[in-house]
Amino acid sequence: MDNAIELAIKTSSLTKQFGSQKAVNNIELSVPKGSVFGFLGPNGSGKTTSIRMILGLAEASQGQIELLGHPIPKELELALPKVGALVEGPAFYPYMSGRNNLIRIDSADRFANSKTRAERVDAALERVGLTNAAKKKVHAYSLGMKQ
Repeated sequence: MDNAIELAIKTSSLTKQFGSQKAVNNIELSVPKGSVFGFLGPNGSGKTTSIRMILGLAEASQGQIELLGHPIPKELELALPKVGALVEGPAFYPYMSGRNNLIRIDSADRFANSKTRAERVDAALERVGLTNAAKKKVHAYSLGMKQ
């Protein structure tokens, strides 16, 4: 009987280099199927580049990738139909503040209590470290801040 855990994502020595700059350096990653996984790190730490390599949108400089048991990029066409991903491009109103964008999004939820909306939005901004940028217009935000 095979007790091996089925993996959704597996990387080995995954590296991406742009010229002499290493954007991703030897990532070893094992994500079991059916699990919830967060890919966290500061701006510029290689999160988006890593995800793009896993999805076959960028070529790794070295290392191996398996997505749903398929080697990437060799069997990309077999894995991708089973994958959903939004890598970039969060949709906000660029000339509204970050806080007002979140209030607008929250007000679209008909089950959300409007009396506690501002409190929820402020808590969310604090949780992601954007309290000081809450009043800035979103067009001035970095991609990382928008995400």
